[in-house]
Amino acid sequence: MTSTRAALLKPLYQRKEREIDDVEQPFVDYAISRGWLCEKVISQSRRGWPDRLLIRRSRVVFAEFKRDGETPTPQQIKRHADIRRQGGEVVWFDNLDKAKEFFK
Repeated sequence: MTSTRAALLKPLYQRKEREIDDVEQPFVDYAISRGWLCEKVISQSRRGWPDRLLIRRSRVVFAEFKRDGETPTPQQIKRHADIRRQGGEVVWFDNLDKAKEFFK
């Protein structure tokens, strides 16, 4: 395989280690099992967007996931406020059980 072809086949988005953690991926599996449409949010133009967009029965929720004890960054807090000002629902979790309880 040529180096050009290998470069074209390389994913445009590389998963960061943080995304494969104890909260986000187990939650995604749970949410899907409960009937939520669960999509990863990737913005190419703005930073701070929540990790996931979840939709079920006309309810639309943006969700941010952090490792235990972590909190959203200042940029994420600003973006969450922007979404809320437009009437959007945004939540963040650092604990899998809390996330599951919210998305029953």
